[in-house]
Amino acid sequence: GAAAAERHAHALERATRREAVRLKYREDLTRGEVAALLGVEERRLRCVLREASRSIPLVADAEALDVLREDACVLEMGV
Repeated sequence: GAAAAERHAHALERATRREAVRLKYREDLTRGEVAALLGVEERRLRCVLREASRSIPLVADAEALDVLREDACVLEMGV
């Protein structure tokens, strides 16, 4: 029924997110290459990658880090 279809859609989305992250960061492909392989628009891929990065829990560092640059999407830190 509808509940099973919804569970399947969520599972498919999680699988797509994992594959997008793997291709982009482990295989070092461009966003355009990843989007083409997954059959999605590059704009949708940006959203998928952003969602994936936001799902990673943040853990406080033992030592303070220097913030080099920060905007709505990027936080660049010095070590």
